[in-house]
Amino acid sequence: TVNQIVEILPNVWQVRQDLAPVQVGTYTVAHLLVADQILLIDTGIPKREASILGLLTELGRSPRDVAAILNTHGHADHIGSNVVLA
Repeated sequence: TVNQIVEILPNVWQVRQDLAPVQVGTYTVAHLLVADQILLIDTGIPKREASILGLLTELGRSPRDVAAILNTHGHADHIGSNVVLA
């Protein structure tokens, strides 16, 4: 699987998680809005939290800096790592 992390605006990070082999060529996204505290929008695919945790580490931040998790909807590819990241 391929994960891609891109700063799409200043302090707004997109974490793309590849849906292969289930859906080749498609991905789901999580977003981090980074300020004094962090808002995480969607947590991505189950057992793929390492990409989000890795980004936090790269930014010199901790999971404890995440003030809230906002889920856009209840599909597994958007809420899959809620328990681990909460």
